[in-house]
Amino acid sequence: MRPDWGRLAHRAYRAGLALKALDGLLELGGGAALLGTPRPLIRHLVALLTRQELFEDPHDLLAGYLSHLVQHLSLGTQQFAGIYLMAHGAVKLAMVAGLLMRRRWSYPLAVLLMTGFIGYEGWHLAHHASVLLALLTATDSAVLALIVHESRQAPRAGHG
Repeated sequence: MRPDWGRLAHRAYRAGLALKALDGLLELGGGAALLGTPRPLIRHLVALLTRQELFEDPHDLLAGYLSHLVQHLSLGTQQFAGIYLMAHGAVKLAMVAGLLMRRRWSYPLAVLLMTGFIGYEGWHLAHHASVLLALLTATDSAVLALIVHESRQAPRAGHG
């Protein structure tokens, strides 16, 4: 029995959209939390979360980075990051909604957005190596390929 590649691609596409939707929701929530949380409380929470790790390994990269980051967190940076995260999350959710409703306009828009995300991630990777960012970029690249594949199927089932 041969695998049905079209069906597998569609399932992978739906799974990729689910990941993008979850990512968008987390960004919306994170941005709202960042905007609604006073800086002293953020500093206190990060100190609580990193204290044990830094006690065990004073050179822990992630814990050290987070501690350094919050010590230099200005109100302007906090507001920018919160608004950026909320806008980014809302754009992702709108993209996913359009794709799930199979709106023809959403495919080229999604390709444009995903290409932009991947380009930014690639630029960031070139300047700051990160395994997590490399995995995110690879995942976004796979989702982009699946969106392009799905867009070729859309005219048969599509809505305006």
